[in-house]
Amino acid sequence: MQQTEPYMVALGYSGKLESAARFEWDFRVRVGAEQASDESGREAFIRDFVTNGVENQPYVILLDDYDGPLFSTFVQFGKQAVTKDPNLHVFLVIEDVHDPEKQYRLFLKADPPEELIADYEVMVDVQGIPHEVLLWLQERFGVRFFRRDDEYKMAFPLDELPVLG
Repeated sequence: MQQTEPYMVALGYSGKLESAARFEWDFRVRVGAEQASDESGREAFIRDFVTNGVENQPYVILLDDYDGPLFSTFVQFGKQAVTKDPNLHVFLVIEDVHDPEKQYRLFLKADPPEELIADYEVMVDVQGIPHEVLLWLQERFGVRFFRRDDEYKMAFPLDELPVLG
C-alpha cells in the first residue's frame, strides 16, 4: 500500500463465535495458510477461538497489498459464507487515513434466495458510506457498484476473479 492512499482497508468478520471461527479457518485454508485435511488442527482452532473469543467482536485483517488477489478472494469467499451462515457478518472496513474517526463498514449480504446472482457479483449494504468512498473503492480495486431500487451490488471484472486457493 502506498502512503498516498486516502483510505486504509481492512477485511472483517464477526458474529456468533462458532460461525466466526469456522469462517476464519476456512478462509485460512482458502489462502493456503492451513490444510483442509488437518481435522484435529481445525477442531483445536475452533475450540480455542470459541473459548477465548468475544461474541460479535469484529475481527479484522489489515489489507497491506491493494494490488494482490486477497481483496477479491476475501469478498468472494465472504459472499459464499454469509449466504450459507446467517450468524456470520463479513464486511470491509474503510478508514480515512487523515481522520481515523471516519470509519465505514461495507457489509456483504447473502444472495436473495429467489434470485440467481452471478459469482462475480456481491450484494452489499452501503448505508452510511459516502459516495466518494464508493467511487474510491471502484477506482482502487476495479470493482463497480450498481444500484437497483434500495439495493446495491458490487461487481468484479470477470478477469479479476480470485486466483488464490
